Amino acid sequence: MKLALEDAGTLVSMGSMFLEIGDLSCATHCLLGAVDIDCASADAYYYLGVINALKEEFDDAAELFSHALDIRDDHVPTLRDSAYVCLEMGKLTEATERIQKARTLDPDDPQLKELDRRVTLARAKSTATGLLCRCGFRNPRS
Repeated sequence: MKLALEDAGTLVSMGSMFLEIGDLSCATHCLLGAVDIDCASADAYYYLGVINALKEEFDDAAELFSHALDIRDDHVPTLRDSAYVCLEMGKLTEATERIQKARTLDPDDPQLKELDRRVTLARAKSTATGLLCRCGFRNPRS
């Protein structure tokens, strides 16, 4: 017997539970069903973005997070996780913007503080690498 769910919120809840236990396939199925029912479900797009980030499909994750933020721009987990994806993609300015916005909404979030530190370190590394290259130093590993 198949159960036909017609409530996007229930499908999002089920998808997040499958995600929590590591069943990305079932999570994706539930979340896509939620989007089919309610194309304005920011939570469904958020969790789909998380799934893509876990699979290291960062372009797709960034697109899904952006869609979730278009619907609900004050969702701290989406801002935080999209900043992480931006960091992984080397988009440090965008990562910083998302972190700053999220920190105005939740200034005490320890994950945001750690992510901000990582972006700052990535910026410093990029700056130092650029300076060394302009001075004629080459990476001995390349």
